[in-house]
Order: sequence, then structure tokens, then C-alpha cells
Amino acid sequence: EEEYTPPPEHLVQPIFSNYLSAQIAESRGDYPEAARFYLNTLRLDPTNLYVRDRAFSLLLAVGNMPGAAEVARMIEHDQQALPLVYMLLIFDAVQRSDYADAQKHLQAMRKQSPDLVQFELLDIYLQLARGGKVADAIKRLQAFNPGAGMLMYKYLHLGRLYERIGQYDQAATEYKNGIMIDPSSIFLVERLGAMYERQGNAKAAKEVYQNFLDLHPDSLLMDSAMNRLKRGEKLPPEKFTPETDMTEVVFGLASIMVSQHITITAQQFLQLALMLNPNHAYSLFSMGLVYDQLGETDKALEFYAKVPPGSTPYLAARIRSTEVLYDSGREADAIATLKDMLKARNDLTVVRRALAQMYFGQKKYANAITEYTHIIQSTKKLQPADAALFYSRGASYERLKKFDQAAKDLQKALELAPNNPAIMNYLGYMWLDAGQQLDKAYQLIRQAASLSPDDGAIVDSLGWAYYKKGQPEKAVGYLERAVSLEPDDPTINAHLGDVYHKLGRTNEARAQWRRALDLSPKEPSEASRLRQLLAE
Repeated sequence: EEEYTPPPEHLVQPIFSNYLSAQIAESRGDYPEAARFYLNTLRLDPTNLYVRDRAFSLLLAVGNMPGAAEVARMIEHDQQALPLVYMLLIFDAVQRSDYADAQKHLQAMRKQSPDLVQFELLDIYLQLARGGKVADAIKRLQAFNPGAGMLMYKYLHLGRLYERIGQYDQAATEYKNGIMIDPSSIFLVERLGAMYERQGNAKAAKEVYQNFLDLHPDSLLMDSAMNRLKRGEKLPPEKFTPETDMTEVVFGLASIMVSQHITITAQQFLQLALMLNPNHAYSLFSMGLVYDQLGETDKALEFYAKVPPGSTPYLAARIRSTEVLYDSGREADAIATLKDMLKARNDLTVVRRALAQMYFGQKKYANAITEYTHIIQSTKKLQPADAALFYSRGASYERLKKFDQAAKDLQKALELAPNNPAIMNYLGYMWLDAGQQLDKAYQLIRQAASLSPDDGAIVDSLGWAYYKKGQPEKAVGYLERAVSLEPDDPTINAHLGDVYHKLGRTNEARAQWRRALDLSPKEPSEASRLRQLLAE
């Protein structure tokens, strides 16, 4: 290890000033500012290992690539340097087309993790950039045995290599091998479908995309491709360059980190991908997701807005941005954006569904009903998954106290999804609350409870059904269990209070009503009822 050399006395004060500023900025989540102060500290105290590593980590994560490169050059000869230090130096060299320098840094990095498939891929692509033969690269990758969890990436890149030299049948075989391992891999599905599109085989491409949609019917990621096929548009030829090669490799690492919510490391890999390809759609979208996870709304929106139109994640990014706007209190902006999207593409059911959900959240139930009705009427053949549409429209009717229309929709939802306990419970509870069809309500709730015995809301409904039937002594056990399952639900706590009151257990009733009031009932009328009960 390097020996720490204390700084000269006249630098001690500015060092501590910058270091403390960095710590404060980091504690409040302001990583760009923290990175800047750590870098200032390091320039004054270059042998401080903690500051050096922290500066590099944050500078790379926030995309301050000049600063990160400056720190990387300070520590590239340190045998304990992080692999990411060498990876940044590799990418910096590729940007300068200095592939020999990139290879030198790669060799240093591989000493630490020699068997990682992504590092093997970097080596293979650097050899190609230096004039190596694709056939040799294929042989080398075929001989490499990564762990089972990384095998998919081997097939993905074998497909890219075969596609690169026009051996499309073999490329398709490799992509399909990868899809067999992970049928949900959008990267493999997209590459195989896009290759078929470029060959003019629209039928094969559509089949690939449809297979993915059959597994993920609500996915937004196939919209661009399916729409492109519908319009008969052609994809431009694929460009294989050292930059696109390296971007695909590092994005594979980033996607693993994003899925595991390892946010700082995900940001670092994504910044490396964007360093070589600033318009890489998946990296921009994934960076938005990471900032979403961190609760940094403005940064998330910034990256979602950069996702190129027509790219695979474009629609998903637009929808997610409206959800971020809505959740952050900018409801009018979210709804306006969805309406603009519908003006451009009236066929986008997923947009209309998102709009309906936002209207429901705003208690604009009539507007929500209009949107759900449009979707239902435009659906050619109803599927079990469409039960959610009738359930949501029925819930909207119920909130407007149009119980007959609500019951009709909820019964249709049950027809499409006959074993769905949530639908059974909603319909049964609605009838209970409205004083209608009490026997049917009781039977529905009993059935829901048998299907989902540990669902607090359903157990509450069963207890409430006994209460409505005039059997509080039977109700109390179910409601006590419901409270244990959902202790922070104001409605369930209020129900238990009502049953205690009916049984003459006044002090316990009062305690439950106070608890329900503290938990903030959704309806003002319920809060008023509880205050009145407590006052009496």
C-alpha cells in the first residue's frame, strides 16, 4: 500500500473545509456537489486513499467523466485499484481510438477478475478493433465458459459476431439459444427480431415479438417494433463499431445492477455506456429508473426525456415520466402529457389506461369511466386479463354510488376471472355496505376468504359480513385477525371498534376508533363519524 504523507500545515484548513463540505453534501444526497468537494480535497491531499476512492466512485456515478478520469490516472498503477478505474481508462482510450492503450489497461483489470464474461468480451472486441478476425473472436468466445447466470450474454454476443459477418442463420441460432435460457430477455428478443427485419423477413420478426408479448402482455417494449412492422418501415443497417461493442458489454453489467437495485454501481456502468454512446436508449431509460429508485424526480425526468423516439424503451419512458410527474404532485402536467400522446396515437391502450388510473386517483370517476369504456369497446376479443378493466370501471361506478352498474361490471370481471378473490371481495363488500344482496355478499366473501385466507382486507370483509348479519360475537374474531394482518388500515380498525361497541366493550371500542382516526381515514365523512362517536 502507498504510504500516507500528511499535507503541509498551510493546506490543512482548506483540506478539512472541502472534506467536510463533501461529507455534508453526500449526507443530504447531493452527489454531484459531494463529488466536486472530494475532488478538491484530493487535489490538496493526493495520498488520502479514502478520499481518492470516494471521489472516483461519485465522480463516475454522476457522470463527471473528466474528474473521474483525472482521479483514475492518479491510481492506475495502484495494484489495489478498483476494476472500474481500469474500465474508465479503457473507455477513455477507445474514445481516442488508442486500442493498444485500452488493451494495456484491460490486462491490468483482468488480473482481478479473469473469469468474468464481460471482461472476456471487452478483450475480444478490443482485438477486433486492432484488426483481429471475427472468426477467431467467435472461436474464443465459444470456448469461454461463464457461470450459468451469465450464459445468456455469451449467446447474445455470439449472435452479434455472426451477424457482423453476415452468417444470419447461425446468428439466429445463438440468439434463440439465449432466449431459451431467458425468454424474458428483451435484448435478445429485440436483436433477433431486428435482424429478421433487416433481412426483410417481417413474418419471422413479428413472431419473435409476439412470443415476447404472449409472456408479457402488458409490456410497452414491443410497441415501437410492432408499429414499425405495421407501417412497413425498414430498419437502417446495423453499425458495429468499437464504441457500440463496448457499450453493449458494459450495459449488460449495468442491467444486472439496476435489477438488483445496486444504484451507485448501476450509475457507474451506465455512465460508461453513455460515455461512448450518448444516445444509447436503454442506458438513458435505465438511468431514469435508477434516479426513480433514488427518489430524484427531476433527474429521472431528465433521462426519460432523452430516450430517442422510435427506440424500444421510448413508450415505457414516456409513460413512466407521467407517473413520476403524477406522484410528485404535478398531476395536471402528467394528464396533459398523456392526452398529447393519445392525440398522436389514439390506439395506445396503455396510455388510456394510465390516464384512467390518474383520473381515479383524482376522484374524477366519471372521466375514468369514459376512458375504461373506450378501452373495453375497442377490445375485439375479451381475455381473462381484461377482467381488470371491468373491475376498475366497476370500482369507479361504485365510488359514484351507481351500484347496479358497478355490480354488472364486477360480475363481468368475475366471469372473465372466476377465481379472483379481490373481485369477489370488492363486489361482496360493496353489497354489504349498500345493504344489498346480503346473502350473495356473504357467500362471495366466504369464497374469497377461502382462496386468500391471509388477506387482511378480505378477512375484514368477512368479519363485517357477520356484523351486518347481526352476529357481532362471530365478527369480532375475524376483525381482530384482520387488524393483526393490516394494523395500519383505518377502515379495519374502525370496524373492530364498531364491533367492540356493539358487544359493550366501550373502552376497547374507543381505543380502536382513536387508532383509526390517527391513521387518517380516506373519506372525510368517516373521520367525522369517528369524532362524533368519541365525543359521545
